[in-house]
Amino acid sequence: MARQTTSSVLFLDALADELTGRWLVVGDDGTVAQALADRGAEVLSWNRYASGERPAAPMPPSGSFDRAVMALPRGRPAFAFALEMVASRLPLGAPVFVYGANDGGVKTAHKSMGPWFEDVEKLDARKHGRLLRGLRSAAEARGTVDAYAESVTLELPLGPASFTNLPGLFARGELDRGTALLLKALQSKGEKPVRRALDFASGMGVLGAGVKQRWPDAV
Repeated sequence: MARQTTSSVLFLDALADELTGRWLVVGDDGTVAQALADRGAEVLSWNRYASGERPAAPMPPSGSFDRAVMALPRGRPAFAFALEMVASRLPLGAPVFVYGANDGGVKTAHKSMGPWFEDVEKLDARKHGRLLRGLRSAAEARGTVDAYAESVTLELPLGPASFTNLPGLFARGELDRGTALLLKALQSKGEKPVRRALDFASGMGVLGAGVKQRWPDAV
């Protein structure tokens, strides 16, 4: 079983009467999902980012859930995206639990839970973390990645290029200084062509586009 984080302990301590129905577990390292399953709950997990043996998926599992619990993600755009996705899988009045560390932004997380969740309350605050609970409101929630996709155009060294940005991606749809510096360095590289390049887990794929501009035959 995965090692419990101090913030997930708050949620596990509050489980007493919340084990019925179908759970959606979001952003978990395996601790919470396993604890719920051990207590007899039906559990499905959703992680946007792969880690170890945990696979990633762009959207939560389809269908309806009775409850959801979420580890607070980094950044408000990623949090809003996850909240709306979760809300699209919950019926009116269903609870979502959000836990996180104080230094990870959970102290102000309640401000971002509307409009999809209302009556947000703090259930616990200790161990340098907090546990919040909100109830699904009547606000409409989009449940597809395409609804959040944003087309952006960036000016690269050899001309403009178009990309698709999503909440939580590196650089938030902009060209950061480090990437710009690396792209500039690529242009001054010797004449020996690059034939194959791997742009792995790099947000929108800006580096890959820069390589393609410099060496059009690269794959």
